[in-house]
Amino acid sequence: KIWVSCMEDVVSWLSTNKEAVIDNLDVILKWVTWRLCQSESHNERVFSFIVNLFSNLYSSNYKLSDFEWSVFIGIFVERGGFVTTARLRLLVIETFKYMYKIYPASKVARSLLSGLNSPFPSVRSLVLSELRSMVNQQGHGILCLSSDLPFLSKYLNDTEPTVVTHIVNLCYTIYTLIGDEIWVYLADTPPLSRLIIQRKIEDSQSGPKTREPLLKRQRLNVETSNPLKLTAVSSIAPKPTTTTTTT
Repeated sequence: KIWVSCMEDVVSWLSTNKEAVIDNLDVILKWVTWRLCQSESHNERVFSFIVNLFSNLYSSNYKLSDFEWSVFIGIFVERGGFVTTARLRLLVIETFKYMYKIYPASKVARSLLSGLNSPFPSVRSLVLSELRSMVNQQGHGILCLSSDLPFLSKYLNDTEPTVVTHIVNLCYTIYTLIGDEIWVYLADTPPLSRLIIQRKIEDSQSGPKTREPLLKRQRLNVETSNPLKLTAVSSIAPKPTTTTTTT
């Protein structure tokens, strides 16, 4: 009851005493993450408070410091991966939408990538889902493709199918932004992993008739650009078959 009363006080400060909230923001964020670790019975109240807090920070044009970010993000991602209701999932997603508005998007992405080291598949799935959402909204510039794409592709071997699905969807989203250039960054990725991504690209086209033009277009681009693309594409493209006519 005491902590609920304290939270109600802080909520009221968001509109009446924003300066006090900002001056003590690191303490408030530590307290919130501590509450997330204590009990799941009040998680909805805590997640709602976080959304309210971040919304007010955004409206005040406040940007989190690296220290304020660090005391919060690790526990939030970990706990966010374990939410069990639709309401809580919506609150977690809403929080992520505010994150890159009050903290640099590229740094948010770096923190999320660190979350892939979690031993829990639900946390890895959350991280990949939010990364894809960020790339959709902020562009691929939030990632360092030369290092991040090879790192992400390793999770195509994840033992959890949902994680693999999220990786494939993320790679496809990046493909829609940079096209065949994706194969340059995946040149050293195992052929089977590249094939999985290629199949996703093909299946996302309008129909089977578009698959052959897609591969032809890739070969055409490769012949006039970086030779690395030739290696990447040729290793996944179907090999032409030859037929002989008996007379």
